[in-house]
Amino acid sequence: MDPTWAKCPTTINPSAIYARLNKKLYDPKSTESGVDFVRINLNSDGKGTWWHHHDEDVDAAAIPVRVDNSVFDAGSLFVRDFAIEEETKIRNIGDTILSAWSLIRQAAELPDEAQAELVQSLVEMRSQHLGIYHLDDEERAALARSGEDMRLGRFASDKEVEETFARYGA
Repeated sequence: MDPTWAKCPTTINPSAIYARLNKKLYDPKSTESGVDFVRINLNSDGKGTWWHHHDEDVDAAAIPVRVDNSVFDAGSLFVRDFAIEEETKIRNIGDTILSAWSLIRQAAELPDEAQAELVQSLVEMRSQHLGIYHLDDEERAALARSGEDMRLGRFASDKEVEETFARYGA
């Protein structure tokens, strides 16, 4: 990284860098810029806020960044979206890598009808390859409790989910 680029300090070990992000509600017909810079602190209270692999041959680093998604068109890349070792063995540079968690998240964004089709396909594939799965009493009871929670509208709020993710680094 060239620390003099994009408003970064010129010190050898900068305390902050800036990310150039696209604005969400940008109007290309306006004279206003469609991008803005967000400061990313590299240390807090004298401790680094970013991590890198202990092996010098691994060229990767990570830093948690909070972005106001109502202002910027930005997304997150979670560890659960990274390829697992088995996936990396069958992929080449430039291949799209889809982890199971990434696929699950994408499936959750599908319309209800498409989700139902996906579930039916998975049930058929599992049955074809592994036979029919039979629930035990404990699993039936857990599903009944979940169904009751859904019927009564007992869900974690978005705030509770965000707090849990923040607490556990997800």
